[in-house]
Amino acid sequence: METKEIVLPKHRFLINADICPDFAPQMIDPYYWINQKKIFSSSRGRGTAYFIDAGQDRKWVLRHYLRGGFIARFMKDGYFYPGRNRCRPYMEFRLLSDLHEKGLPVPEPVVAHVNLNFYPVAHYDIIMKYIENSRDLVSVLKERSLTEGELEGIGEILVKLREHNVYHHDLNIHNIMLDDKGKLWVIDFDKGEIAPGHFDEMLDRLHRSFTKEKSIFKDELNWDESSFDRIIRSCGK
Repeated sequence: METKEIVLPKHRFLINADICPDFAPQMIDPYYWINQKKIFSSSRGRGTAYFIDAGQDRKWVLRHYLRGGFIARFMKDGYFYPGRNRCRPYMEFRLLSDLHEKGLPVPEPVVAHVNLNFYPVAHYDIIMKYIENSRDLVSVLKERSLTEGELEGIGEILVKLREHNVYHHDLNIHNIMLDDKGKLWVIDFDKGEIAPGHFDEMLDRLHRSFTKEKSIFKDELNWDESSFDRIIRSCGK
């Protein structure tokens, strides 16, 4: 992957030049795409993710970084800027780039953006490739149970993360996607890092996520503990 950086007085951009050789700074603004009627969908979690048809068979997801937890009451989307080598969008971009090149099922990064208009507080954005015809496991489980192959596939992904010492800080079933070809993907590597020794922590977090969603949706969610046991066995645990 060829990357390049654009440094402006108040903005920094890290760009995947293979995917976006025609990058212009306005591309990081959702209103640029809204005005061109290029937004084909959106999703709301902690914030809004915009799904963009950028032309030339390119579909992207634009996400603005928002805070969670107690501090979000006072600072919704601002972060102390630690320098571009340690800021969250650059770190996520580089981690995704590395994992993608190693063949892990993660979205390929397109652009990372740092807005320094309120330095030393920064605001962040990232654009990634859109995973065609995919949905998270919660959506799948509302319709049907996961197959044996899909459960084994989740275990295989966990093993790959362990083999590459990847620490996903928030591995939950909203961040595991299944496309219409049966391929599983992992998304949202914000705060992710290469840090060995976190496999059991990620496994526990994923288990809590299944349990939480089951408690919310009850019989609407086609899930039981025996399914997680199958995932664990696929991990060699």
